[in-house]
Amino acid sequence: MNRSFAAAALACGLLLIAPGAYAQDGPGRGERGKSTVDAVRGCSGAGCDGADPVELHCSGDAQTVYHYSTSLGRLELRHSPGCGASWARITGAEEGTWFYVQTCNGRYAQSYRVPRGYTNAYTDMVPGYSGIRVGNLAGHSPCRGLEDSVPG
Repeated sequence: MNRSFAAAALACGLLLIAPGAYAQDGPGRGERGKSTVDAVRGCSGAGCDGADPVELHCSGDAQTVYHYSTSLGRLELRHSPGCGASWARITGAEEGTWFYVQTCNGRYAQSYRVPRGYTNAYTDMVPGYSGIRVGNLAGHSPCRGLEDSVPG
């Protein structure tokens, strides 16, 4: 096989890889469209509500604050101290699994379905870190904050 044909075949193969396939947290808002928040400046607290944590670079300092296992996958409450916001991540789920992150006072909530071809995904962010829970159709965690942190 000559080099130009091999290079073209490799390039075509790379184009067929699903978007977000290399994202550490799995697919999220980036698969659904751009956030209205300016990705260059990031966000903070309430300004992060509904924004993608990877797109806004909030996942860089993120930690798993709490994890909760259900029959539909392992849910994690992820928090970024730098952005002052949290989101849910699910691993080991089937495509189509619906999951969410919610402030326990009901003021903020974000949900997402695991896209076709994936077993991991994450939601958009909600502001803060205390009084937040994650869940799916199989149940939800109690309201948690950083005081209940577990090793990530």
